[in-house]
Amino acid sequence: MVSKQLGNAERKRRGLTVDGNCLVCSGQEKTIEHIFKTCTKATHVWNNIGGNVDTNTGGGMKDWIHTNLLQKRNNDIDGDRGVIFATTYWWIWWWRNAMTFGMKELDDRRKPCWIKETLKETNTAFVRQQMVSNSTNYTDHPLKWRMAQNCEWTLNVDGSCKSLINKAGISGILRNRRGGWKGGFTANVSPNCATSVEVMVIARGIEWAWEKGIKELEVQTDASEVIKWMTDYTSLRGPNRDIIDEIKHNWQRKFTRIEFKNIFREQNFAADCLTKIGTFQEANWIDHEDPPPGMDDIIANDMMGATRVRRVHLS
Repeated sequence: MVSKQLGNAERKRRGLTVDGNCLVCSGQEKTIEHIFKTCTKATHVWNNIGGNVDTNTGGGMKDWIHTNLLQKRNNDIDGDRGVIFATTYWWIWWWRNAMTFGMKELDDRRKPCWIKETLKETNTAFVRQQMVSNSTNYTDHPLKWRMAQNCEWTLNVDGSCKSLINKAGISGILRNRRGGWKGGFTANVSPNCATSVEVMVIARGIEWAWEKGIKELEVQTDASEVIKWMTDYTSLRGPNRDIIDEIKHNWQRKFTRIEFKNIFREQNFAADCLTKIGTFQEANWIDHEDPPPGMDDIIANDMMGATRVRRVHLS
């Protein structure tokens, strides 16, 4: 991997650029070793992520990588030090490319939190898998997305709030009776509690669908608590109550038919994936006439009735 990574110093040697210096560190050649070990952007991340990575060790890049990948568990982060190193290494390289090629780069102050959030999600996934595989008290339920039965159109919505990096995003996918993509949206929104984001995406999704001329709509979400608020009387107070009342008393009257359905996350996989785009996009709101890259196969699988497994504890 290291032999295929090129810094400006190597690109200059090969005649691919005229400037071999680092854009951040004045007078320093932008070698691969500098990018990962001595550049101020890299050292800021290493110094704040934990794992006790020594960027001053000699022996070349390959030896440095090999040594750190073999490190054992560290108490600063609930994960293997080798995993911490590999994850951080990958993101330092990604962010460097983002800066070099004019893409949006995460603020340096948020990078350690970003990596910790990534590690947390990775660790949670592996712990959950280990718990399931080591126990006979679970069963697998195959689930698939199902289109609306009583409405012409289905709107899948999802919201995500990542508190550690202070970001939140929402998304919606509009589908016809065959499950085909007829439009979508993504947006980054002000971080709040996860439930508030889920309430927001339903409200904005309904308004978006109405503006497209939709009159019959089933709204599907995996936010079970929000659906309960939508369908039952609630003593909820505050901004969420105001939004729900607006939907109940105003928007519902505008549609010929509008229904709200709680589904499992495995059935809402397409919207869940699309929300990740919204969380980290630069624009506040994007209308997607066509599926973004990577979404075509997900939509096609839903249309064909492909299943995703939900593991359930046997009570």
